[in-house]
Amino acid sequence: MKEYLAVGDGLVSVNGAITEFDQDNKPDYLGFHLSEDFEIWYKGQQQKIFFDNLADVSIATDGIAMFERIALSNTEETVDPLDLLIVDKTGTDNEDMLYLKLKKLEHAYGLKPTDDLALIRLINI
Repeated sequence: MKEYLAVGDGLVSVNGAITEFDQDNKPDYLGFHLSEDFEIWYKGQQQKIFFDNLADVSIATDGIAMFERIALSNTEETVDPLDLLIVDKTGTDNEDMLYLKLKKLEHAYGLKPTDDLALIRLINI
């Protein structure tokens, strides 16, 4: 079994199971505890995800939940930015998949993140 440890705000999706973490913008980095026993610090961490098989993983800052309409939409259709970026597998054969999806959100739906957004997505195809 493998595990993921989050020490700040953000989102992790492992094989479609989405977990959001909120530490009120106060990450608890390991560097803050260098004089402490690592094992004790690590055991005290609550933001852990355990998994066996990893087929699709996304790691994002909390900006992933901060999309707002900044322009009129070119379509009547609605879209969930989180679903498009984290769940939808359209374009997995293109290394620019996330960039293209962000541009689609902006130009087709008028949506942009209003907070810093960093996103990594790895899909085993």
